[in-house]
Amino acid sequence: MKIYLCQLEIKENRPGENRSAVAELMAASSPAAGSLVILPEMFSTGFTADPRLTDNRLYKEDAVFLSGLSQQYRVNILGSSISCTPSLTKKYKNLSLLFSVDGKPVTEYTKIYPFSYGGEHKKFTAGQKPVTAEISGLTVFPTLCYDLRFPELYRAGAALGAELFTVQANWPAGREEHWLTLLQARAIENQCWVAGVNCIGTVSKTECRGRSVLVSPYGRITNDGRDQAGMFSSDIKKEIAVKWRQKFPALKDRKKADFYSRAYGK
Repeated sequence: MKIYLCQLEIKENRPGENRSAVAELMAASSPAAGSLVILPEMFSTGFTADPRLTDNRLYKEDAVFLSGLSQQYRVNILGSSISCTPSLTKKYKNLSLLFSVDGKPVTEYTKIYPFSYGGEHKKFTAGQKPVTAEISGLTVFPTLCYDLRFPELYRAGAALGAELFTVQANWPAGREEHWLTLLQARAIENQCWVAGVNCIGTVSKTECRGRSVLVSPYGRITNDGRDQAGMFSSDIKKEIAVKWRQKFPALKDRKKADFYSRAYGK
């Protein structure tokens, strides 16, 4: 399957301009029908918790936009947006949204680990469960940004049979080495493809410098967007992950999920 990493220069809180930029990148690259296109975290605004979004208008507009692009190009699109349920939690949800080639929603993932260091946990509700989706026979496991620092989440993904982890992010340039190292670590320890898609530009006063990459199940970076806006394509072969897991069956030696429960104070 062909995959496209859409490295976007996000204009903070300017959704119309950002959607137009995505549409222009799509038109310029003409992604192959049936492929998977991945956008950065909160692609239409950059990371935000703007109180003007409490009517869920942004979420609805993003969903319509993503659905339309999916149908226009006959591709699967993994976007990211923000929703809120003020009557229930008075908090937002940081979401990953997957649309199929016919524009229909496939799955919706809520970020499990809000970025507490930046205060995200004060405004965002944490997701309660990981999700997977099937795309052309490939099991995809979506995650968002700060999730990357928690290997147990990706172990859960491996246990659910994922062959591709996706990480949509607004990752700061100052921690670029962490980004690349952790993406490779998640690939190596789970013998899984990993697609990390970051933005470029300044978001919430933080410089983001891209480095969207695809990492093979062996931990090798096979595509790197560096610091340029664009759509970077690669081929993913499910059988590479399957055969590597068979040849070097490290995953079968995992302990059961409750083995380390004492370390967590339970």
